[in-house]
Amino acid sequence: MLYGGGGGGGGASPRQSPRARVAQIASFGVRLDLIHTLLSHEVPISFSSFSSRRAIEEAVDFIAGQEHYNIAIFVSKKFALDPSRIWESWGLGLLNLSEYAEARAKLERAVRSSGEGGCGVALRAVEVLEKGNMVSVSKIYDEAHKLTRERDSKAKGGWFGSSSTKQGARGAPKQAIFRNFSSSQIESEVYNECVYYIKRFAPAELLGFYFKHKQYQKACMLALESKSRDDVAALTKACVKYRMDDFLVNFFKTELARDSDDREVVLDLLSHAIEVVCGIRRFSLAYYLQMLISGGVLAAILALRTFKEAEAREESELWLQNTMEQILQVPGGEQNANFAALGVDCEGLGVSNLLEMRSIVGLQIDVMKHAEKQGSDFKSWDIVGGGSEDDMIAFHRRRAAELLLLKDGSLAFRVIQEFRLPAAEVYVDAIRQYCKAKRPHGQLIPLVKDLKGTLGDLEWDHVVGNAFFFLLNELSDRARAKQMMKLLVSDHSKVLALLALGKLDRAFEVAKSCADDVDVELILKHARSKGNKGLSKKCEEFLRR
Repeated sequence: MLYGGGGGGGGASPRQSPRARVAQIASFGVRLDLIHTLLSHEVPISFSSFSSRRAIEEAVDFIAGQEHYNIAIFVSKKFALDPSRIWESWGLGLLNLSEYAEARAKLERAVRSSGEGGCGVALRAVEVLEKGNMVSVSKIYDEAHKLTRERDSKAKGGWFGSSSTKQGARGAPKQAIFRNFSSSQIESEVYNECVYYIKRFAPAELLGFYFKHKQYQKACMLALESKSRDDVAALTKACVKYRMDDFLVNFFKTELARDSDDREVVLDLLSHAIEVVCGIRRFSLAYYLQMLISGGVLAAILALRTFKEAEAREESELWLQNTMEQILQVPGGEQNANFAALGVDCEGLGVSNLLEMRSIVGLQIDVMKHAEKQGSDFKSWDIVGGGSEDDMIAFHRRRAAELLLLKDGSLAFRVIQEFRLPAAEVYVDAIRQYCKAKRPHGQLIPLVKDLKGTLGDLEWDHVVGNAFFFLLNELSDRARAKQMMKLLVSDHSKVLALLALGKLDRAFEVAKSCADDVDVELILKHARSKGNKGLSKKCEEFLRR
């Protein structure tokens, strides 16, 4: 290899064969010629720059950095290095100098030398063109005008000149000097160069380039004319990225309004765009695109998904109303149709047909109205959902039922029944929240009485018993605890309440009347702990009967 052998002396080892020594001397001669050539072009270089492949690569980079591109390419080829990066650097440098024809030739050589598709080269060229300083015609004229004035003033023996000189300079028209320059023309030329490189080497990036430079109509027509789902997907993602939702909707609306043979093709591409938008969870855009085809089931599901993604109360209420409107558009007989049978994706919504959705959406609308009156975070009142959100949605439902119970019992019952919540536990927690909020305890008894018809005796005693012990133990309100005790149904619950109040004799009478040995044994333990010998004797006699 040309860079084999010692560092700089080229001396041979005594063990080398004559052929190896000849090869080493030849290599030394080549390096010597190269160094002579480089030094003659005022490129400072030494023998150490060719001692290894790594050193040669660094030397080539250094030579290219000095803008001796031809020499850098020659050295690269001499040592079997890839010259594509040199061609690319040369071409990019020419782009900065607006030498577009020469730049094209060099960058095409870079692509051919690399053996790759040239996408990376094209994108780097476009980046240079986009970031390059645009020629400012007004700045050029100002600088030229200033030099003209200075020259004239010097000719008259001063820097400032006379008023007539100023007047003459001021009256010189721009077109007389720079009539062939136009800012818009220069920008157009750069733009065309960008399009050339993308179309030639990176056609897949053309749509994104159009969007970046606000050529939205061109981007849409490119996707439509290609009839490619991949192009439509790229177009849709670009619209989402650049927040051009309205433009995409209006574009498809215009195309569907045309009386042409391509309507079925447009509908197919529109359906694919909806799939792409749903995949990136921009459900509001998917809804408006779907409405271009038809309302009903799909539109209702997309509207409900948009509600789930809403960030503001007004927005969430709007999408709930949109959902209900789309549900009501479907005839009643068709609302029983199962979504799975229809091939409709409703994952995460916790509904299987439009009837279920109608019931839950109506309930959600009423719950949101209550949330607005409360002025609380509307997101915590979201009771629609299923799937991976089950735990959080279940918590929202339980919490909503508890809070509603204290304000709107009928709405709370609807939530409990719709989602099959454990009514007794909801009531217990609601009563605890009521008491902790230090609300008037006088309203607690009527509130509990209102719940009577919704529970069986066992659950009823569970709720009333919890309220009793909460009032007695945590709020130390014996008077209202006694009132709560009167609402108990079972004798066992009454016995437990009387024991808590310390009324052991009355507890014994209740237990005795129903002949409950278990309750009497419990009363006996309490009597012994209190040292009540008379009651203990009565309990023992009852148990020995």
